[in-house]
Amino acid sequence: MAKNRYARFLHISSTVLIRTLLVGIALAAAVTVSQAQQPTPEEMRTTIRELNSEVALLKARVKQLENERDYDEIMSRVTQSEIRADNLEMQLLQLAEKDTELKLRLDQIDEKLQSDYIDNVVSSRGTTSPEVQRESLIRQLKAEKRLVEIQREQVAQTRYTLERSRNSARDEAKRLRGRLSEIRMR
Repeated sequence: MAKNRYARFLHISSTVLIRTLLVGIALAAAVTVSQAQQPTPEEMRTTIRELNSEVALLKARVKQLENERDYDEIMSRVTQSEIRADNLEMQLLQLAEKDTELKLRLDQIDEKLQSDYIDNVVSSRGTTSPEVQRESLIRQLKAEKRLVEIQREQVAQTRYTLERSRNSARDEAKRLRGRLSEIRMR
């Protein structure tokens, strides 16, 4: 039994000794590895400089991307303003055509209001009351003339509004182009 105890004691002791040695070796290896991984102060300074340089490059790239985004957004707004100004210009041309037509119609009515024309129309109808026909025709022409004049006034008001809107769109495009120039200079 004493032999058994002794053998058992030896076995336990050797196991503890082996484990202790292994832990010691592992700790020594860890200390060696950790000492080998620790950079020198000069290496740390170099790494910091490299990282600062990379950060500066990334900041510059971010700034460039922001400028490109701003440029694209403003260019889109410039295009929209120019399209709007062009559309308003087209409307103004159409309005000018309409005004020309109304002016021609007004001139025609003025010609018809001449006594010679009225006399010819009344006499060609062969009526028994030429004065009533004459007054009726004059009232009708004057009413038509007033309607055409009102339409021309509306055209003039619309023209004024369209011209202001067109000028505003052009000014906006010009202002935005100035901002584009600023962005290019950044």
